[in-house]
Amino acid sequence: MAIAQVSSSYIGFAFPGTSVSGSFDCGTGADALLIGVVADDASDAITGATFDSVSASLGSKSTPVGGGGGRYAYIYYLLGPASGSKTVQVNAGSSVLIIVVVASYSGVAQVSQPDVAANNAVAFDTTLTTSFTTTTDNAWGFAVGSATARPQSSGTNASKVVEDSTFSGYCALFESGSLGAAGSKSMQTSQSAPSAYGHAVVVLKEAAGGGAGQPTMRRWGATPYVGGHGINAGGGGGRMWGRRQSGLIVPKRLQEAA
Repeated sequence: MAIAQVSSSYIGFAFPGTSVSGSFDCGTGADALLIGVVADDASDAITGATFDSVSASLGSKSTPVGGGGGRYAYIYYLLGPASGSKTVQVNAGSSVLIIVVVASYSGVAQVSQPDVAANNAVAFDTTLTTSFTTTTDNAWGFAVGSATARPQSSGTNASKVVEDSTFSGYCALFESGSLGAAGSKSMQTSQSAPSAYGHAVVVLKEAAGGGAGQPTMRRWGATPYVGGHGINAGGGGGRMWGRRQSGLIVPKRLQEAA
């Protein structure tokens, strides 16, 4: 089942503060929530993120380097988030700048996550590339960019999903789309001028199932039968009746062939 974006939002900011909270509806079919956070460079102050009072997992964190005024970037993820409008909350251990964005997705595997995590930071550059190696096919990468020269722009394997509107992009969340076959990958974004820049990246696996050729239940006349994989009901608009085995209708000609 392919991963797909469902909804996204800028939640808000504190300047300074010890928490940021706001409402968000993940939307129909969403099974994963990404929470992106950018916080002040003074300390690693963020202590956690929740949705509907359920704690999200920290996927990755980047630490500013080189004294260039960069900020911490964090990306959290929550599998199987509650439906309906619920509260997103990000907490800090001290009063700092906090900026929060979120996005929800469908088609995300609900076990054995994440596939991989990565981070990167520079003291002075316009473009930032974060590399990692995926272990499963068709995984999606998600990056939180912490910029000091906003706005941030999409790049290789990184399409901008949402950014803060207060500061015009100190905090932005990017998605890679399907990364294809497992192996060496990267996500690249840019900011408007050379300055401190950071990435926090988490890669999530897609849910199993779906795709061409998967068995499906179809109805021929009044009788269901097994479709897909070359099994069909014959032509001419007639009906093919069969014997029920293990809850399925087995076409008669397959019974005879057996």
